[in-house]
Amino acid sequence: MGAMRWIYLSPHLDDAVLSAGGLIYEQTKSGVPVEIWTCMCGFPPELPEGEYSSFAQSLHREWGFSSAVEGIHIRRQEDQRAAARVGASI
Repeated sequence: MGAMRWIYLSPHLDDAVLSAGGLIYEQTKSGVPVEIWTCMCGFPPELPEGEYSSFAQSLHREWGFSSAVEGIHIRRQEDQRAAARVGASI
């Protein structure tokens, strides 16, 4: 029988780390492998900036993204750093 490992199902980016980061950290610190599987983080269609809704365009400006796709790439990088901080893999 193989070694125990934990898999956390994260509905959205960072959800597992934000809700169970302390437990994940303690598990990985004691040598238990932990994986985080994010369920809801697909890539939106690549559209010219003018074709996004005015609300989406205002959020892109506020957050400093040139597109929704760029936003997803940045958020996925944040998610990877958060998981690494608690010792989990994605």
